Amino acid sequence: MPHWIGETHFIRSLRTLPKALTPAAFATGLVTFTMMLTVPTLVIFQAAAEAGFSESQTGSWLFSVLAIGGLMTLTLSLAYGQPIAGGVSTIVAAFLVQALPGFSIQQAVGAYLIHGALMVALSFMRQYSRLIQAIPPEVVMGALAGALLRFGSGVFVELAADPALVAPILGVWLLLTRWPLRGLPPVVAALGVGVAAAMVLHPPVNPAVSWGVSLPQFYRPEFTLQGVLSLSIPLTLIVLSAQNASAIGLLRSLGYRVHVGAATLSTGLFTMAAAVMGAAGVSLGAQRAAVAGDPSVHPDPGLRYGAMVVDAFLMLGAAFFATTLIGLFALAPLGMIRTVAGLAMLPVILRALEQSLGSGRRRYGGLFALTIAASGIQILGIGAMFWALLMAPLGSWLADSPAKRKP
Repeated sequence: MPHWIGETHFIRSLRTLPKALTPAAFATGLVTFTMMLTVPTLVIFQAAAEAGFSESQTGSWLFSVLAIGGLMTLTLSLAYGQPIAGGVSTIVAAFLVQALPGFSIQQAVGAYLIHGALMVALSFMRQYSRLIQAIPPEVVMGALAGALLRFGSGVFVELAADPALVAPILGVWLLLTRWPLRGLPPVVAALGVGVAAAMVLHPPVNPAVSWGVSLPQFYRPEFTLQGVLSLSIPLTLIVLSAQNASAIGLLRSLGYRVHVGAATLSTGLFTMAAAVMGAAGVSLGAQRAAVAGDPSVHPDPGLRYGAMVVDAFLMLGAAFFATTLIGLFALAPLGMIRTVAGLAMLPVILRALEQSLGSGRRRYGGLFALTIAASGIQILGIGAMFWALLMAPLGSWLADSPAKRKP
C-alpha cells in the first residue's frame, strides 16, 4: 500500500459488522452522537452569529459538518476496523469565533479549501511532522490557549451578568468534573441544566421554529491573502497539533495502529468537501473515540468500530434537520450558550497551557504566543493567531536560553 493510505479492511469490516452492532454499540453510538451534536453545535452557532451569517448559511455549515463528518466516520471506521471518529472540531469552531468576523462567507470558503489542500499536500510528505515542528509546539499550544482564553473568561463574565442562570450550569459542571459519572460528560450535563434554567428564567417570547428538511448551500470561493494567513494556516496547525494528534495518540493508547498519513489525507479531502458548503472542515475526534474504544463496548477491540458506525448514521440523519437545530439554539439566551461553550473550552485551555508553559523549554515563546493571540490584534487585516505564530518563535529565540530550548 502507498505510505499515505496504509492497510485497509473494508471487506472484512463489512463481513463482521453484524457482530459489531451489539446493544452496547448502539447505546455507545447514541452517546457519542449526543456529544457531537451538543457543544460543537453551540460553538458553531456562536461563531456564525459573531460573523453575521444568516440562519440558512449557519444551517448549511452545520449540515456540512454533520453529513461530511458522518461520511468520514463511516469510511475510516470501516476501512481500518477501528472506532475512528470524524466530525466538527469544537476547538476549530471556538477559534473561528474570534477569527471569522470580517470575512465574507465566500472568503471563508476559499480559506477553508486552502486549509484542506494543505492537509492533502502534507499527507504525501513522509517527513511532514518535521515541517510542522518548524514552529515549536509550545508556541502553537500557547497561541491556541490565547485564542480560546476569551471563552474561559466569558463564563465568569456571564456569571456576573446573570448569576441565577449561570450558577447552576457552573455548579453541575464542577460537581461532575470532580465526581464524574460514566457516560455523562460534564459539559453535556451542564447543557441540560442550562436549557432547563433558560426555559424557567428566560422563556422565548416568539418560540417559532421552522421545521423541515435542510439542504446545503454551495458557495463560490474567494481566495485572499488575509484568509490564508488568518484562517488557512492557523486552522491547519490547530487540526494537526491539537485535534488529530490527540485523537491518534488516544487510539494508539487503546492498542490501535493508526496511520498518520491516511488520517491526514482523509482530513484534507473531507475538509475540502465540507468547505464548499460553508464549513471550516472536519477532523478526528479524541473524546468520542475514547468512549467508543472502551472495552465495555465489545470485548474484542476489532469489533468496537460498530459504535462509530451507529454514530455515523445518526450524524447523517441529523444533517437533514440542521436548520431546525440552529433555530432551536436561536431560542436560547446567548449567555447560556457562551457559558456552556466556555466550560467546554476550559479543559482544552488547561491542556494547551500545560503543553505550552509546563515543559520549561520555551516558556517565553509559549507566553508570547499566549498574550499575542489573546490580544485579538489585527495588523494589515491579518488576525492575532497568525502574528502569534510568526512573532513568538522569534521572542523564544531571544528570551529562552539555548540549553532549555533543546528537547
